[in-house]
Amino acid sequence: MWWLRPGWGSHKNDGGILWSGVDLARFMEAGQKSYQRVRAFADVLADSPEEVLTTTEACARAGVESTQLRAAVGKFTQWMQATTEYKEWPLGWAFGEVVDPDNPTEWHYRMSKDQARAWKDARRRTHGDLPPMPQ
Repeated sequence: MWWLRPGWGSHKNDGGILWSGVDLARFMEAGQKSYQRVRAFADVLADSPEEVLTTTEACARAGVESTQLRAAVGKFTQWMQATTEYKEWPLGWAFGEVVDPDNPTEWHYRMSKDQARAWKDARRRTHGDLPPMPQ
């Protein structure tokens, strides 16, 4: 599993953590466009628990440009630090030579089954089943 591989030349968050339903619900209610983009991206991950997706693939499925996602996850991290006690995202990420020797700068993301279930539960409780975010 990519998030467990040790080695120099890789960066990872060891699969992220499981957030509480309350904190996920708060994020679901955050209205900024950047948060909508993160939610669309994370919805893709939640729809494919345990599957590792590259930024390119997940962004394409979510209808979000990779440059938009890069800016949005920065805002998401700021939101997380300002409104929760978490230090880790509710999803896993990794990049580097150990993760993908042919493309060491491509980021790889995944949600565990528990993270995906919690994400989808919070999504349904706060907004119902939402259609994909319009471009």
